[in-house]
Amino acid sequence: MLNFDYYRDYNVFEIKHRIPGSADGQIYSPRKFKINLPKNIKDWYVSNNTYLFNFENNQFLVIQAGFIDNDIQRAWNFESFDDVDSKRDFYDIMNDFELSENYIDKKLESKNSNRLTKLYTNSDVNIILFNVKKENYDDFLKNIKTFEYLN
Repeated sequence: MLNFDYYRDYNVFEIKHRIPGSADGQIYSPRKFKINLPKNIKDWYVSNNTYLFNFENNQFLVIQAGFIDNDIQRAWNFESFDDVDSKRDFYDIMNDFELSENYIDKKLESKNSNRLTKLYTNSDVNIILFNVKKENYDDFLKNIKTFEYLN
């Protein structure tokens, strides 16, 4: 089950279902989690265990939630995602949602030096901030750091 709770300064997005998938004879259970999200979500998409949120001014947040395959909990850290390959990587993610490159190019026309792209990961879950305005970065960061696994 997917749930949104709306508050004055943020939204809470929660994944409560655990409908397993299978591949090559193995069963994979998706992660259950909750996270605070900034306000002003324009639209959002779900594909498998990846969640994409488009905020006003073409700022994107992507959660690649991973699957339960071990009990190892690693520390969260930032990894480089702001290089020449980041746009291509982001295209690949967007293509998972069957969004055309024309749509993507239109949304990303505003990508410039006043925008940031960051990958926040614990090697199990990836949270990508893409094309975030510098003045909004602290709010996005505060919210993504609320990511919490649910049992």
